[in-house]
Amino acid sequence: MKKEEILHLATLARLELTEEEINTFPNQMANILSFVQEVNKVDTKGVDIRDFTLVNVMREDTDPFESGENRDAILEAMPDTQDEYLKVQKIL
Repeated sequence: MKKEEILHLATLARLELTEEEINTFPNQMANILSFVQEVNKVDTKGVDIRDFTLVNVMREDTDPFESGENRDAILEAMPDTQDEYLKVQKIL
């Protein structure tokens, strides 16, 4: 890698490199890429691949309440209300 490419990469990664780090970077990058090539050679046939996608584990709401169905009962049970809203103490 050229020094300009290393400095550009460092800028993108928001790294400040010393001259010594700039000089050792090409060898380190070559070692990393060599390791990645070795990992790519690993035979993964027959290996089960787990699917880590998220799934909704909540049950379907089979008997939902109609909107506002219990509103009056909740307002009556509340110790303090204001303009048909529940009135609570200030927290912050």
